[in-house]
Parts: sequence; structure tokens; C-alpha cells
Amino acid sequence: NEHTPPPFYFSKPKLQKCYGFHDGNFSDVRFPYFKLPKPCSYPIDLNKGFEQYIFRRQGKHSEMQEDLQKFILESKENVLQSHDTENAKRADGSNRSQPQQKSKRKLVLSNRGCLCKIMIIPYRLKASKYNNSKFFATRCGGILYISDGESNYGTSKNDTYHNKFMQTCFSDDPDLDPNTNVPVNENKFIRGIFRSTIKEFDLLYAAEIPGIVSNHVIDDM
Repeated sequence: NEHTPPPFYFSKPKLQKCYGFHDGNFSDVRFPYFKLPKPCSYPIDLNKGFEQYIFRRQGKHSEMQEDLQKFILESKENVLQSHDTENAKRADGSNRSQPQQKSKRKLVLSNRGCLCKIMIIPYRLKASKYNNSKFFATRCGGILYISDGESNYGTSKNDTYHNKFMQTCFSDDPDLDPNTNVPVNENKFIRGIFRSTIKEFDLLYAAEIPGIVSNHVIDDM
């Protein structure tokens, strides 16, 4: 019903920081640029270069939130405080220490993949391989940490099609066509740190970013 407001709102996620990764190590952020495939590029051969395809290495559980940890430790502000605490400081016009009412909001640290799996549960109540997930949660200092365990990445030809298609849609330069002659390397990617809210929860989570839409080079992200 268009006249009935939704029971809760998911606020538009705001990008806080970007990190580049290469073979498990932090690297410089160099965004690929989205390029709509030209008519002459069809049909697209998604099997091209499969023999040289570099699959994602199996990450360790301790590495799953390392980008979030890096963001928290390197931030000049206290990013672990709730939004209502921040708003109270702004209204006061100072950052001096003062008694505050206990926040009713709850901060959650996670990743987008895990949050998506949780949100899709009501739509996949029948047991199948698509909803066979385990979630781990712990609470420390009033902050809730949620993870879906170690990720097992597929290594079949079908598992390569998504990233191979992405290679045909992204270029290192907005003025150049995508280069589909180099091997796809799943171990080279960009992750962003996002902030959002839903009901009484403040969400701080990491998510992969395939690239950006721009007609000119952007160096200051």
C-alpha cells in the first residue's frame, strides 16, 4: 500500500573509505571505469582466457574483517560511537567529555555478503544449498560483530563467468576500451567501508566495489 509507510527504513549507505587489495595485501586504490560493451563486442566469449584465470585464494577467518579493523584504527574520529551520540555532540557544539545518556542504538560490524545472507532468510525458508549458511556473532564493549565464517570460493568454469563479464565492462582508463586479453585475477580487488542505519542499528560494513562511473580520471578517492 503506497499510503502505508514501511515498518522501518534502511538509510542510503555512505562510503567512508576505500582499500585496494592485491594477493592478500593492502595496495593502492585504482578504480576501474565502467564501459558499456560496444555492439561489435558481441557475442562475448566468457570462456576466453579460462586457462590463465586466477581464482580467489581461500581467506582465513582472521582476515575477514581486517579492512574494518584498519579503518577503525586509522580513523581520527571515534567511528565506533552511535549516531545519536554524534548528533548530541553536534548540538552541543563541542567534543568535550560530558555525561551522556546511555545510547539505545546498537552498532553492528560486518560485511555486505553476510548481511545479504541474513536479509534473504525469510525468502528462502526451504533448505537448499543457497541458504546453507552459518553465522558467528560476538559482542564486545556493546558492539556486535557478525560474520558468516570462512568463504569457500568455487573453482569451476561456471564460477569464472561473472568476473570475466565484469572484465568486459571495466577499463583502467575512461578513454580506453576494456582489456580482455589479460588474465582475470580474483585476488586483486577494491573494498569499501560503508555506514548505514536500519531501525535501532548502526551498520558499519565492508563490501567489494567493482568500479566507478565517470568520463574522466579520478585520482582523489
